[in-house]
Amino acid sequence: MKNRKFIFSITLIIGISLFGFLIFKIGPINILENIQKLAWINFLALFFLRFLYWIYRTFLWNQICCSYHESYSFLNLFSSRMAGHAVSYLTPASYLGGEVFRTLSVSSLNKRKVLASVIIDKTIEIITALTLALIGVLMVVFQISLPLKFKYYSVIGIFFIILVAGLLFYKQREGILTWGVYLLKRIKLKFSFIEKRRQKIREIDDYVLDFYRKNKMRFFKVFALYLILHLYWVFEIYLTMIFISGEGVDIFKCFLIVILGTFIFFLPNIPGSLGTYEATYIGLFVLMGFSAELGISVTIIRRVFALFWAGFGLLVIGSKKLRQEIFD
Repeated sequence: MKNRKFIFSITLIIGISLFGFLIFKIGPINILENIQKLAWINFLALFFLRFLYWIYRTFLWNQICCSYHESYSFLNLFSSRMAGHAVSYLTPASYLGGEVFRTLSVSSLNKRKVLASVIIDKTIEIITALTLALIGVLMVVFQISLPLKFKYYSVIGIFFIILVAGLLFYKQREGILTWGVYLLKRIKLKFSFIEKRRQKIREIDDYVLDFYRKNKMRFFKVFALYLILHLYWVFEIYLTMIFISGEGVDIFKCFLIVILGTFIFFLPNIPGSLGTYEATYIGLFVLMGFSAELGISVTIIRRVFALFWAGFGLLVIGSKKLRQEIFD
């Protein structure tokens, strides 16, 4: 526990320092002037779009849950999704950290089925993001004038993306949790908690495999809907930039910013990706020909929305009794 608090404190200090440095370097007055260009009606429109974004993500998760013939209310899934977002966003675990809390927050007697649906949902989301990242890297290599060295690195990135996506999907279909336990055993790491629950871990894998065997069309449907979700995210960024700058905004460049910027959320790092999120997006904005002031202004607006929904997720966690264990 002490180690976790120490890691959290150190990463948070690093994030605040990096964030403060970026604000100071770009100029707080310039940033404030940009943000003030956003009218209240525009701010409310963006807030509503972000609300629809979370509704849409809950709908996608519900599509997977339906394959297990379990009855969950949409409000139950929505609040649980926000609980997972809160933990993922506010801890160094980042992209994958809130999935246990998402599982535990669902009112269900069979948490292993719920966890299986969460694993499938997260896997499809990651595969979709990697697919679009591959497209984004190819666009950067062939459409944008960049140093040759950067293009070499991009090609390496393409092969890495293909490898990760292929491995993730393959292991998912043969039992990713069981494979993880086997991998820990091979590298001589043993955890008594895991060793005592091998059968229940296998049961979760069976639920996952059952989805892939019986729901091939549903898998492709959810995959396609996740593709649309990412395009919706691009539209949000595009609209935010239109509201702030009003001109010179290119939807193609917005697509590249969103897709390439997604990489930062795959990595466990500073809580809320504070500082690293801003630095990544500022770099991408500048690379696409926009100003650093516009880049950080957009990220600050996006962060306000993310913090609001993380706060909502914390209220969900505080209101629920998360006593039932997945491996009871």
